Amino acid sequence: MGARITAAIAATPVAVLVAAAYAGAAGAPPIATVPVATGTVTTTPTAVTVSACHAAQLSAVYALDPFSQGLGNVSYTLTITNKSKAICTVSWPLSVRLLGKHGQALPTHASASPSGPYQVTLAPKQWAQVESRFSPDVDGPGEGTPCEKTAHSLRIAVGSGHVVAPMDPTSVCEHGQIGFERLIAIASHPACKAGHLTATFKRVGTDEIGGAFYGLALKNTGSAACYLEGVPNLRLLTRAGGALPTREARSVPYPIIVSPHKQVSSLAGFASISRPGTGEPRHGACEPKAAKVRIDPRPGGGTLTTALTPPTTVCRHGLMSVSGLLPGYSFG
Repeated sequence: MGARITAAIAATPVAVLVAAAYAGAAGAPPIATVPVATGTVTTTPTAVTVSACHAAQLSAVYALDPFSQGLGNVSYTLTITNKSKAICTVSWPLSVRLLGKHGQALPTHASASPSGPYQVTLAPKQWAQVESRFSPDVDGPGEGTPCEKTAHSLRIAVGSGHVVAPMDPTSVCEHGQIGFERLIAIASHPACKAGHLTATFKRVGTDEIGGAFYGLALKNTGSAACYLEGVPNLRLLTRAGGALPTREARSVPYPIIVSPHKQVSSLAGFASISRPGTGEPRHGACEPKAAKVRIDPRPGGGTLTTALTPPTTVCRHGLMSVSGLLPGYSFG
């Protein structure tokens, strides 16, 4: 899954160049006074001091990489975003702790390769990502079944504080052993707007218990890269455009870059297209047939509508399980 991070990374400016771009802005770091040569065309570059990020400046998510499960391992990507108005640096490696549903500490043994130490500079609203792998189902010595209690978040120590990253719930076996790769700053891009996207939503398969799978593809038709914050909000519609019951069980959202004229995809699993849920008719169609889907990209805004191919009923009040976005992949 390294391609998801690296494919959209522009050459990240060194800390001095990034900091200089924000010099003079509100909250900008101090600039040291240096001598400037007179009588020549040569000047000495300005030295820049960039402060370490505080916990209050950061947000984070720890999300499952779609379809990364295999051979007893799975990949998760940790995204750390500078939500403040000031440039700052994140020092790696970070101290992390898995947390249970109610915030209780769980066994955690994290390692990093390369181990560091090093720093990553983040401009305002910029984020950095690091991939990791662990086993969700292979027991370690002394573990039972399940190997460990389900983790629901990852606590990250930052200075004297901490940031809690929501995560797709999972057990982390081998006493919470997680292997992280290199933390990489992602070049900043504007949010994708609906007017610069096209969409398709096509059936790609069914299961043996009355469910169906549809592939959602979103293509960036603009001339510049943009980003999406997880899967857009979806609403099932009738052929005439009337809203139908829709319930999404979605993965933890994370930012993903969509290059010009490239697409990202997600897999939507409809729990049932024929078996009614609680409160739905026991005879006949469980719900009116859905023929279209309204898509609201986040955080760029706007709305686009595409056909649901082929049209279908979606029982259990429109329940669908939606995977995270995957760059460059086609389900159909």
